[in-house]
Amino acid sequence: MSRCLVVVPMKDPARSKTRLRVAMSCAPRAAVARRLLRRTLDLMLPLRDASVCDLAVVTVSAEVKAQARERSIPVIEEGSEDGLNMAVGTAATYACRQGYDALCVLPADLVAPDPEDIRSLIEHRAPNTVTVCPSVDMGTNALVVSPPDGIDFCYGPCSAQKHVAAAHAAGYSARMIPLESLRHDLDTADHLSRATALVPELVAL
Repeated sequence: MSRCLVVVPMKDPARSKTRLRVAMSCAPRAAVARRLLRRTLDLMLPLRDASVCDLAVVTVSAEVKAQARERSIPVIEEGSEDGLNMAVGTAATYACRQGYDALCVLPADLVAPDPEDIRSLIEHRAPNTVTVCPSVDMGTNALVVSPPDGIDFCYGPCSAQKHVAAAHAAGYSARMIPLESLRHDLDTADHLSRATALVPELVAL
């Protein structure tokens, strides 16, 4: 049976959400990052327990590692905090070594993810295919890659289109699926007002 690894990359909460500093001081930003991480991990556990996927966290943070281990979630050691692309590349190498046929990268800062949307992405993966769920500003919110190391990861501005281009450059099929519950993340002050409207408890201080 084919296997998919869902990986959640996460910085140390105290160093996260720096683009929110125009709207929040350091301590509230870290609190929001922790809340989002806990919610994401807890949301994924039923899918893992139902054998829809396996789950891991990639991080250098001792705090994040502790959160993962409390939930019996494996930790992929990032090595050093060299950015999201390096972290996901490390996870892809790990997934290949462990025999996974696909890697799903799920950010910890989705505002209102629907587990059924995530399940659908995982269950409808296809070999030699890259599936991108774009954010409202055309970043990459969820990404499914089969094989796990099939492309060079290119997170950053407008990365949804870049990941599609990377798939084509590698000779793989690519599809973009804008699932509404996966389109909204919390990364900037503009995102903060939308997050407050959608899920007030995430940013309640």
